[in-house]
Amino acid sequence: MSPADDIREEIRAASDIVDIVGGYVQLKRRGRQYVGLCPFHNEKTPSFYVSPDRGRFKCFGCDKGGDVFGFVMEMESQTFPEAMRSLAERAHIEIPDRSGSRERAKENERNSAALRVAAAFFQAHLREMPEGHAVLQDFQKRKLTNATVREFGLGYAPEDGRGLVDAMAKEQIALSALVGAELAEQRKGTEEFCDRLCGHLIFPIHSKTGRIIGFAARAIQEASEGPAAYALAFNTRLHSPRSALYGLYQARAAIREAEEVFLVDRIADVLAMHQEGIKNTVACVGVALTSEQVQLLKQLAKRLVVIHDAQPAAMNAATRIINTALAGGMHVYDVTLPKGISPATVIATDGSATLKTCLFEDRNDFVAFLRKKYHNQREQLAPEREDVVRRAVATALANIGDTILLGKYVDHAASVLAVDKNAISDAVAKAQEVHELQAGLEFFQDQLKHSADGERECRQLAQEYGIHAATIEAFGLGYAPDQWDGLMKAAKARGLDMEALRDAGLLRVKEREEGPWYFDRFRGRVIIPVSSALGHVAGLRGIGLGDADTDKYAKRPEETDHARDDNLYGLYQCKNAARERNEVLVVDDIWDVLVLHAAGVANVVSTVGESLTPGMAEHIGQFVPRIVFVYGAGAAHSTAMLRDINRALSVGLGADV
Repeated sequence: MSPADDIREEIRAASDIVDIVGGYVQLKRRGRQYVGLCPFHNEKTPSFYVSPDRGRFKCFGCDKGGDVFGFVMEMESQTFPEAMRSLAERAHIEIPDRSGSRERAKENERNSAALRVAAAFFQAHLREMPEGHAVLQDFQKRKLTNATVREFGLGYAPEDGRGLVDAMAKEQIALSALVGAELAEQRKGTEEFCDRLCGHLIFPIHSKTGRIIGFAARAIQEASEGPAAYALAFNTRLHSPRSALYGLYQARAAIREAEEVFLVDRIADVLAMHQEGIKNTVACVGVALTSEQVQLLKQLAKRLVVIHDAQPAAMNAATRIINTALAGGMHVYDVTLPKGISPATVIATDGSATLKTCLFEDRNDFVAFLRKKYHNQREQLAPEREDVVRRAVATALANIGDTILLGKYVDHAASVLAVDKNAISDAVAKAQEVHELQAGLEFFQDQLKHSADGERECRQLAQEYGIHAATIEAFGLGYAPDQWDGLMKAAKARGLDMEALRDAGLLRVKEREEGPWYFDRFRGRVIIPVSSALGHVAGLRGIGLGDADTDKYAKRPEETDHARDDNLYGLYQCKNAARERNEVLVVDDIWDVLVLHAAGVANVVSTVGESLTPGMAEHIGQFVPRIVFVYGAGAAHSTAMLRDINRALSVGLGADV
């Protein structure tokens, strides 16, 4: 065979046709073949077959058929060379490049090779070095078998500080490739480079096709807790953490077979469940569930089952996951374990049979989960509990794009909550009005946590204002990247409407002859969400640090029930502290709320508009009998203060300055 034929057959052998087709079609095993609905024509009864033995597909409805190259050509409207190149990239096979990008292809290969060689280095140290033997013994105590360790490629990074750097130099792996993969870093104050993950357990993260795309790491020392105990290493030029799922490669066949996937919090849960035969299990690494990850899962499964414990933070995280998965078109269920209990804990203490009972008999759909979540908070929420439940369910339903499916869920929610169907429909309509605003906020929050510019803003918030991670999390701060289309691209990926985003105040538009040109409104700003007293996002404010003239406020149109004039910044976060101290402090700037909250003064709010309104005063009166106004000196402040005091007194509140 010619060199071209050799490459073609190498790519064919490396491309699992079931895996490739399964990325587009939900396949179900039937004997030695797989069957599904044909992607090339509309049908209700599956007539599309894939034969892994022959490496062929065939639809008996429209008569299309062929090999893995032909399938990609049809699905992606590609030529044969284009299909061959895309499959080669998936299989990590280099094709001689005649288009002038050969150097870029070689660089990608060097970066990928660094990840592969590093993984082998970590695995060898776990197997062969004395310190690795101690780790293996610890695995055995935790009932983790050698087969599981091998299947997931677990490893160990030695503590000597330069073991990986020196080993890679011997393998002629460029130092730049290690730094780019976040496996090496420069020692502070020197020109020397050292290993970044010293003394860590190493968990390779694979793409859906089995290529190593990054590493998760856990510090060995048992005393290590908190963020420093965990680390991620990704070469973002090759792969983004937003589309990485731990265990997906090992779980893909089981997910496809079961048509559902279990999503857990920890890598340890993936390993324990996989080992006990619950192989259709994955975990997010470093980020909450993203729309990109949902699309990966949707290619393999119809249903997502979220597993977590009953801690408030875990319940809130599960709510966000549910909304993201519904927006991606998946059916979502929930399994809530007792506080502090993980799937691995259940397996270790009560056995896998008990966990399977929880997973298959004790699961709830997302409507029942939300009802249960807020039902357990009834004492805290008192009279507004039912309204909160209805709003939470409506917010989840607003993510469903399929109108027929949405109608079915509205009927179901009305039945579960024992309310009129029209009440649910009205709540969903209102939730849809703020859906784009919430989607924008989630994008900004992700940017603050996981982008280099966002990390810089976090450092500035901490160093200059004393605003640390706890306050950032409590108030849901975000960061808008300094790009004209950062949010717009993310919104398009989620299928959001540009005009609706403009109505939400997140995009601006310039009319041109060839059509409207949309661009981001907030750029290079810290994003501060303004919430209602119940915690629902009502608007966003973007602040350029050190540049007060750049403040912007985005709000929904007036017809929504989150009117700007009735919102107090920080009221949702300060309710408990205000009740304890029996008073609320009112300041005249949102920034003051953040700074004071970070300093331990938690019962503080700010007006979003220019002054306190009767509606704001009534909101405060639901929680405390007294307001203390904290304003600056000057005639203008004195006039505003007198006006605000009178408005507080008019609704029966005590007032002080």
